[in-house]
Amino acid sequence: TYGEAYCGIVGGTHRHDYSILGPSVNLAARLMSSQENRRGILIDESVKMEATRTRSLTKFVFESLAAVVAKGYMKPVPVFALVKETADVGDKATRNAR
Repeated sequence: TYGEAYCGIVGGTHRHDYSILGPSVNLAARLMSSQENRRGILIDESVKMEATRTRSLTKFVFESLAAVVAKGYMKPVPVFALVKETADVGDKATRNAR
């Protein structure tokens, strides 16, 4: 998942723990515990959009999986699996490097 999260020490002086908190962290935990997790790397829509939006020379191919019903979400969450990554040979920087 992609989003803001709080990372740091939570608790008091005598009892505290290092934690990571936030909606994206919660969704990541839900995806990890889902039945679809047997597929390897799972991502949600926000990561897919970020991966396809970047101007990297690496392009990613995703497979759409069954949506996951996650606690705390009103609608099922669309889930994708990373199938492969490829170099974009059509990119101008790649052509100029030859």
